[in-house]
Amino acid sequence: SALPGVNVILKGTTKGTVTDQHGAYQISVPAKGGTLLFSFIGLQSKEVEIGVSSIINVSMEMDVQQLSE
Repeated sequence: SALPGVNVILKGTTKGTVTDQHGAYQISVPAKGGTLLFSFIGLQSKEVEIGVSSIINVSMEMDVQQLSE
């Protein structure tokens, strides 16, 4: 299901955004690509390489260690 409030950041920059109530986001990335970092409290952070696709969907998993803290 959609997850609002996920932080999406272009790795190595301060450029980022947050997912909306439908889990959607938009971010401008360089033509040469890069890596997107997805993070949300209680879930494991994910890094996804930007390829030629203009749509990147991510599934996030619970971070049991972080929840126990």
